[in-house]
Amino acid sequence: MVSTVTTLATLQHTHTTKDRAMNEIKQKAINNIIDQALEDEGYESYDEVDSLTSMTIINDIEDKFDINVDLNILEGISGRTELVARLMEAI
Repeated sequence: MVSTVTTLATLQHTHTTKDRAMNEIKQKAINNIIDQALEDEGYESYDEVDSLTSMTIINDIEDKFDINVDLNILEGISGRTELVARLMEAI
């Protein structure tokens, strides 16, 4: 019984570690896409971004992760951190 419990705990820890690593990879990819869009459009920070650039970011995220993102995700976004968090939820 102890070995089964130990094995289960080890598997759960491994799964959690892999999930964390995948989330970090996704978050880096999202930030890289945002950085590229900002650079392409000549913005210094996300706070300056217009709606067209926001749409470009969403489109690039959709292409990268082969998903469809509901555009309502952009509603009420006040900064880059919030955008990344919402995109992480969508992926």
